[in-house]
Amino acid sequence: PRRTGPPAAPPPPWGAAAAGRTRRVGGGAARRRTAPRPPQGAPFSSGRAGERFAVRNSGANAVIEGIGDNGCEYMTGGIVTVLGETGVNFGAGMTGGFAYVYDKHGQLASRLNNELVEQHAVTDYPMHVEHLRGIIIEHLAQTCSQHAQDLLNEFDTVINKFFIMKPKTADMNALLGHQSRSAAELRVQAQ
Repeated sequence: PRRTGPPAAPPPPWGAAAAGRTRRVGGGAARRRTAPRPPQGAPFSSGRAGERFAVRNSGANAVIEGIGDNGCEYMTGGIVTVLGETGVNFGAGMTGGFAYVYDKHGQLASRLNNELVEQHAVTDYPMHVEHLRGIIIEHLAQTCSQHAQDLLNEFDTVINKFFIMKPKTADMNALLGHQSRSAAELRVQAQ
């Protein structure tokens, strides 16, 4: 049967455990996207993307389990969620949108392009905590990712390693729209 809904890349046939270490999506998978529906392989992909993932993204929402160098370069809109490692020069030229990034090994600050982008702990913003949880739940539903399941199982612990990457000029309170929205509404929005 033909699948409806957003494109998703499930774990590889040789096993879900290898998905997080395997490049499953080309770096340009979410490149120059203006609509909420990126090309095949995004917005949900268990596994890593190559270099330049979400370059010039201007409206797509995408979830990936790791990316190469120059991720979210020249991004002007959308939400990118990286559930794993990033390469160097992340966010160079980013002027819009934002990204959630999991920094398991504490290396994100050294990989970030600090010229236009800054990082904030997700835990400082309860609305973002719930929004991110909803995104990971949807990623799990779309991909059956073991990595997503592991993150959800340990969410109260791993949330401390998630950061919001945003342009320095963006208002933190406006990233998700009207700031009076409830956490439950944001969880539904992410799904």
